[in-house]
Amino acid sequence: ERYRRHLHAYELMRLCVSLWSGLVVAYFVNMYVHLALPVGHPLRLESLAMYVDSGFDAFAKTAYMRQILDAHNEIFHSEGLARKQLMELRKLMSVLWTSSSDLIILTVKHEKKRLSLVS
Repeated sequence: ERYRRHLHAYELMRLCVSLWSGLVVAYFVNMYVHLALPVGHPLRLESLAMYVDSGFDAFAKTAYMRQILDAHNEIFHSEGLARKQLMELRKLMSVLWTSSSDLIILTVKHEKKRLSLVS
């Protein structure tokens, strides 16, 4: 479980680095467009920086939210947590069954019914 948390933290940091790097690249591309194109050119808009920054910000927030929700659903969601605990219990019980040389009897009573298992 701890490994999964560290993996999700690493993926979130990697996403953050790539998105911030993309924002810096977009800034320099915008600066180059303003320096290279003459005044009055159709691609040299005064509000180009705002458009690019706003679009990139919306994309970044969507990517962050998706990553955070994936991490939450895998680590903290009750179904996922119960599934992980059951898998750990299954592994533990399989090790116990394979290494045991004694007689083990399990009895479960549920609504006037009794289930017994002998191994």
